[in-house]
Amino acid sequence: MTNPNDLYITYSGFANNDQIIDSYELIHSLITEFGGQASFRFLVDPTLPMIKGDRDFIIGVFKDFILKTISEFKQHLGIVNVVHIKDPKSWIFAFSIDQKSSANEKPSAPEIIDPIQEFNLAISKKALQNLSEVPSVIAYL
Repeated sequence: MTNPNDLYITYSGFANNDQIIDSYELIHSLITEFGGQASFRFLVDPTLPMIKGDRDFIIGVFKDFILKTISEFKQHLGIVNVVHIKDPKSWIFAFSIDQKSSANEKPSAPEIIDPIQEFNLAISKKALQNLSEVPSVIAYL
């Protein structure tokens, strides 16, 4: 299920500070760092791609995104899968509720709004060339 507020878009960084980053290793280390804050377990796909960008900027983006994921899925008690969606212009990471783990949860009262089932992070493969290109706000679309 998709919602209008479930895609987080940002840029990879600045061309002069770009490095190759192992996204699996980065996400796994951040999840370990935030251990115990989530009511669910993350299951990270070991085939996540190498990405290119400003390391400090990318770390900040993933930290912020993982914390938002923990907040968005706070009612979930099962597993949240982390996978990569192939796209020629962006690295897209999908954080989604494992429906098999949801079936084992206790049934709850019906909700007025549909719960978010997937939360995505898109990082543009095009590096920024200068500070004037930095968006003033990283937007949800």
